[in-house]
Amino acid sequence: PARVEAEREAAARREQELRRVREDLIKNYKDPQVIADNEAKALAAADSEAAEFVALASERFLTHTLGSDPDAEVRNISTAYVSEKYTLSKIHTKSVHVASEREQLADRVPRAVYALKIAILQWREKEVKASLTNPGVNADEAFNELQQIRLVIAEIARYLGERIVLPNS
Repeated sequence: PARVEAEREAAARREQELRRVREDLIKNYKDPQVIADNEAKALAAADSEAAEFVALASERFLTHTLGSDPDAEVRNISTAYVSEKYTLSKIHTKSVHVASEREQLADRVPRAVYALKIAILQWREKEVKASLTNPGVNADEAFNELQQIRLVIAEIARYLGERIVLPNS
């Protein structure tokens, strides 16, 4: 119920902001293309603000509800998950924008998924290599599969950019 309430409030705030922006754009600009471009930018900003509002409301709900749970273990775990792991001094935040963990999710989640895929492919590669010692295995098929696996690993590694995949691994 708290999340639904937060989503409703975020939607109402978004609509109110978009209405205000549209009125300002119509007052200040005559060119429909300029109005449409600025409206699209305002829409993206309003969507971002609404998502952030819902996320913060969810955090507050978790903090309030689980942080006041009668069970001490539940309180401690919820507080550990919701609270900031560290706090930077104002000296660091004034000179440079430090991305929060939430801001880094868009980059970190795909990287973690691709790293998992590489690990699975490397496991499969070892299985195929081990199967080559069995007399009943078709060596040509096994070598073709190894080649395909290595190509996929190389392609994913190229996407990740930082990983070096050794051909003899």
